Amino acid sequence: MATEEYINKVVITSESRFDYEDSMKLGIIPKTDIINLIEDYIDIKQTNGTLLNCRYFRVKYFDEVNDVMLMLFLYKGQAFGSMQIWKLSGACKACDWNEDLEEDGEIRNWVKTKVEDLQYEEDWVERLRMWYKQQEEYQKEMED
Repeated sequence: MATEEYINKVVITSESRFDYEDSMKLGIIPKTDIINLIEDYIDIKQTNGTLLNCRYFRVKYFDEVNDVMLMLFLYKGQAFGSMQIWKLSGACKACDWNEDLEEDGEIRNWVKTKVEDLQYEEDWVERLRMWYKQQEEYQKEMED
């Protein structure tokens, strides 16, 4: 029986970005490095046949910049034709993870929690829109 080979793509969610940048305060998440390493890892696991029915897995990642071992949590997303999406849904220091937390479902509850109202810098596009809106209002006032 032949298994279908997928092109695996990793997406970094706002929750994992929040974990890395805000909770652990490790700076800006190295998206390209993490994505490339995890996609290679998934490709190897797919070739070995160990991801056949996998919907969730975790993997360790050594952050060389911050000299810290991280635990990354991934969930299987949608498949589009021959492309399989994997969502990096959370990250923590590897020393903070343990099997008991995993078995009790606390890790799942944490990783599945959505981060609402992220407080990042104001978007320059939004600022520009507001400026144009103010200019239009000013023009209308001047015409009246």
